Formats: sequence, structure tokens, C-alpha cells
Amino acid sequence: KALGRLGGSEPMDLLVKAMGDQAVQVRVEALSSLAGISADKSRATLEKALADKDPELRLGAISALRRNRVTGTPELLDALLADGDKRVRVEALGAIGAVGGKRALELLAKSCTDADASIRVAVASSLGAADRPGAGAAAGPLGGATRATRVAGVPRPAHRSPMPGA
Repeated sequence: KALGRLGGSEPMDLLVKAMGDQAVQVRVEALSSLAGISADKSRATLEKALADKDPELRLGAISALRRNRVTGTPELLDALLADGDKRVRVEALGAIGAVGGKRALELLAKSCTDADASIRVAVASSLGAADRPGAGAAAGPLGGATRATRVAGVPRPAHRSPMPGA
């Protein structure tokens, strides 16, 4: 990550080279640093990572997009709303909500009727964040889960177990 903070073309070249490493974690860290140097200049690399077969790299790319507010983030993440890995879908929803705006709201609406309750919870939470650009970044995709579960139609437990010692 120190290379990413240096800026300039030499660190960019080294980080792009690291993106070819066989170890997924090396690629995730390189991707994060690339986006930190210049999210818009690393857009092509981020797009390639979003389409990678490895869900860990896709998750790393989503995280980099979210942290660095890359222009066009909702459009970049649109295809991931149908990803086979639920973690990728939840994180994509959170990143879309964190960026906010009209396009984000349109994309979130596409997932409102997902068969999976955890996806609907992520949508409900992200909808609140999308309405306030920047507000969703700290809370994460499941940041208002209690309120969001009601919105998503997830039933509450019938009772709460008493806490030991309470």
C-alpha cells in the first residue's frame, strides 16, 4: 500500500504488474492501492477485476470502488447485482448505496424483490444511504439492519432470550 501513496508512474507500473500475481490477496491489495493512487486512471483495472472469476477479487474491486468514489460506480456494479456469490451482491448493493444518486436508486430498486431476504435487507439499508450520498460509506451494506429487516419483510423473532446475568 505504500507504493500507492507514492504516486507517479513507477508505483502504478509495479502495482499493475502485481495484478498478474497468482495469489489473489496480492491482487486484491494491488487493486486497492491502484484505486488509491488514481481511481479514475485505474478504472480499466477495476473493471477487469469486477469480471474476474474469483469472488475475492470481485469483492476487493467493489471495496476499492466504494472507498475511492470512482466515477460511474453504479454502472460498473450493475452486472454484479446478479452475481452467483451472495457476498458479492450484498457488497455491490452497499457500494451503490454509498455512492448515491438517481442511478443508484434505480439499480437498488431492481433487487427489491430478490428471493433472498439478506439481499432485500441490504437493499433496504442501501436505499437509505443512496438517498444521502456519502452517508452509507461508514455504515456498510447492512448498517441499519434492524430497520431494514422490517422494510424487507423479514419477520422479527417471536421473543428475545434474556441475557445471562441481566
